[in-house]
Amino acid sequence: MPWVLGEDFNAVLDKLERIREGLCKISIRYFNVFIREARVVDIPMSSLSFTWTKFREKVAWARLDRFLLSLEVLSWFPNLMQKGFKRSVSDHNAIGIDIPNVDWGPSLFHFLNWCMEEKDLMVEARKGWK
Repeated sequence: MPWVLGEDFNAVLDKLERIREGLCKISIRYFNVFIREARVVDIPMSSLSFTWTKFREKVAWARLDRFLLSLEVLSWFPNLMQKGFKRSVSDHNAIGIDIPNVDWGPSLFHFLNWCMEEKDLMVEARKGWK
């Protein structure tokens, strides 16, 4: 059965995924065993190296958040990548799944320019938002 699991795993796959924070080798080993036994793949991340940041006494970075995919999902979409977004209020960056170079066809959203020519449009829009 195909599946995708996105999570803050609070673990890293290797020492390169953590800077300036305690590194637990047994946690790394267990996380790698989980990935191998679950037969999932950690797909590449574009735009970010780390998904978590700590700005306290000592600054620290780690890649704790990720998507793990079953091999079936990857066979359907071999170009899948994880994409990181800029952090806002959380100490974690948001991540999503990106499928580069896929033509999804025409956009489903169409803005009707003639609506803007209606003289009462803004009055009615304001009423609707209240």
